Amino acid sequence: MPGKKILIVDDEPAFVSLFRSRLEPAGFDVCSASDGEEALAKVNQEKPDLIVLDVVIPKMSGYEVMKKIRDNSATRRIPSIVISGRAGMKDFFDGVSGVEFMQKPFDLKLLVDRVEAILGKAAEKGQDSKRAVLIGVEDFITNKVRALLHSRGFQVLSAMTELDAVRLVRSLCPRLLCVQFWEDESILNPRKLLEGLRSNPSASKTEICAYCSEASSIPAMQVFQHSQLLVYKDSEDLVSKMDSFLKKQGYVSAA
Repeated sequence: MPGKKILIVDDEPAFVSLFRSRLEPAGFDVCSASDGEEALAKVNQEKPDLIVLDVVIPKMSGYEVMKKIRDNSATRRIPSIVISGRAGMKDFFDGVSGVEFMQKPFDLKLLVDRVEAILGKAAEKGQDSKRAVLIGVEDFITNKVRALLHSRGFQVLSAMTELDAVRLVRSLCPRLLCVQFWEDESILNPRKLLEGLRSNPSASKTEICAYCSEASSIPAMQVFQHSQLLVYKDSEDLVSKMDSFLKKQGYVSAA
């Protein structure tokens, strides 16, 4: 993605190096800062298109850095991804326009996906800007769904929590939200997810496709009464039914 510059603010050289190694080959221009004061200087000098900001950094906290960026009319519109190992830190950034929160640890690919989605990589490549948000519990099943969506031209954003999924839907307005139903609501609470979506008018443009095993079909139907629900026997059955759904809804050609 030529010409797009990303500023990484983190005092861990290993993280910066790893992130840089994934983004630069894709055409991104990456610069970095290791403390809050340097971050503000780089924002003014480099004028990045996106900032990845760790909360815990020397000299000035990430929260203070973000406040100064948002108080400056020249920089307040720069989109940012704030990262922290403390889940409670997300409360400080909820509702801040143009800011997404991610809790450590996370898969680096997830962070790269967020960057690409925010900067509109798919659109700049001339591809159909189809986006899908995916949230699930079982990695094997989730990976099967992700692979299918990728093969059908979707840019897939993985959500780690219900709130994370709601924030992604609110900020990116994806065409599709795929969610695995799980009976243990302490692990994944579909009711909490749906409540969060109902509180965001923009979410009405996103179609929900839930999926569950045959053993969980009855409670799943009670929760997803007004959404598409795919009940599957095994992973191959799910892939087949999901593909049929995508074709039926016009996301891909039925040919």
